[in-house]
Amino acid sequence: MKTLFITSFHSFISKNILNTDVLRTLRDERDLRIVIFVQNHKAEFFRKNYAGGNVVVEGVDVARITASKVKILLVRLLFLMIDSHYTSYKRIERFDARPGALARIKYYIHFALVRILSGSKTLNGLARTLYRHLAPKGFFAEHFEKYRPSLVFSTDVFDPYDTQLLNEAKHHGVRTLGMVRSWDNCWSKGLMPVQPDRLLTNNEIIKEEAVALHDYPSDRITVVGLPQFDAFVTGERSSRADFFASIGVDPAKRLLLFAPAGTILSDTDGQLCEILGKAREDGRLPSDIHFFVRNHPGHPADIRRFIGQPGFTIQDPGHVFGANSKETELAPDDLRFLADLVYHSDIVMYVATSICLDSAVYDKPQIMVSFDGYEKKPYTKSVARYRDEDHMKKLLDTGGARIVRSVDEWIEAINDYLENPSLDREGRSRIVREQLYKIDGKSGERVASQVMASLR
Repeated sequence: MKTLFITSFHSFISKNILNTDVLRTLRDERDLRIVIFVQNHKAEFFRKNYAGGNVVVEGVDVARITASKVKILLVRLLFLMIDSHYTSYKRIERFDARPGALARIKYYIHFALVRILSGSKTLNGLARTLYRHLAPKGFFAEHFEKYRPSLVFSTDVFDPYDTQLLNEAKHHGVRTLGMVRSWDNCWSKGLMPVQPDRLLTNNEIIKEEAVALHDYPSDRITVVGLPQFDAFVTGERSSRADFFASIGVDPAKRLLLFAPAGTILSDTDGQLCEILGKAREDGRLPSDIHFFVRNHPGHPADIRRFIGQPGFTIQDPGHVFGANSKETELAPDDLRFLADLVYHSDIVMYVATSICLDSAVYDKPQIMVSFDGYEKKPYTKSVARYRDEDHMKKLLDTGGARIVRSVDEWIEAINDYLENPSLDREGRSRIVREQLYKIDGKSGERVASQVMASLR
């Protein structure tokens, strides 16, 4: 029997991999044992939802990994190796949070180091060599001894716990397969510290970024699509009557889905909800619309005051572990609900989130809200900076999403799309082609096939 290690340290891996045909297909393989690695405090949740048959769940004390000072220094070095819009404004945010002469000096030192260190294959290779030899080892030694795996499948090659396991797999001579978890990761997570033997990406854009930014050999990359969207096209959607009954809304209403930025990214989400409510009340928006506000699972906005208000439904999706919302996990029922929600929405609106990809599956008109409610903030503190992130610019360049920079533009865009949903359809088709690769319901099968090929 062969043993496969699969990582699930990031809260979205359950959504992207475990709740999809990837795990379902691998479960059917005879003579294969699957070991899923998660944080200790999530182990029971994962055992309840995924363990059984040939699947085992192992909890890991990740605090031991994060406590390593050497690893912390190495991670900081890796972040200096990628020059992107995201890392640039993050440096500015750190300076703004603690201004002063010392902070200014540190800012300019980091700025200079990024310009010197980024973009060099030689320096990238040196950084990976340092990581390979200096990063502490032995955190997973007992698991390698206990299970003697044939393959380590890292579902998030930039995650610090994944990279720890990948590095130890290299030292144990175990074959590795990796995947870029999300469309922004090549730009926002620093240099890929450990190159797996083969790499999977969601689309051709991420493949090109892995080659250009992280020096990964193109011939060892396979594009597989996004498994989490397979069920969007293969699963049966709830009827309009049943879905609207489940959320307590009149099915005669038109549904507008809004995804706020969340507390980590913005403090004006409540103002945006207020703008929507007032626009409906004073007749600038039709009275037959209902706003469904779906918080980000990992960093929900503080919009509790809208709970129970007429015309609003507020949702905090997923299962939260303790007080840390970043530890939220999405179960299969959460994803079925999300598919139904997007499917039955007339317009999808967001500030900074990947729900633009979900809405593209169903050709939904989408609006990116790029202003700060009633406030006028400088660019470095405004949500406007999110539209300029490297990965988001590529999506917006398709013309498939309307960017609104003021209240008037937002109201106008909503009314335009309600009157004519076909507006910008060609741009949305381009989003599907460029970002989603193939919407054929077989991405999970493609990932599982690559896993089995690597095992063989």
